[in-house]
Amino acid sequence: MVKGNYAAARGAFEAALAVDPDLDVAYVGLAETYAREANDAEAIRILKFAREQRPNQYLLEYYFGLVASRLGREQEAITALDNAAKL
Repeated sequence: MVKGNYAAARGAFEAALAVDPDLDVAYVGLAETYAREANDAEAIRILKFAREQRPNQYLLEYYFGLVASRLGREQEAITALDNAAKL
């Protein structure tokens, strides 16, 4: 992802999730590929899905809060970041 090849990075994260759907860092990485392309709506969709599949996971709550904040979804951001702080 450092070189900006987000499509290849997405493929790697998707492959990782196919092997282990509980791999929180792969959801975050996948979302980050979209966020780096200024597609925060897709990033938040991925993180929302991940949070539904894997509730009470610090990493997912934290990154969801960051992206929600960038989108101006302040109440969702506050709730997610508060949840992350409690985990």
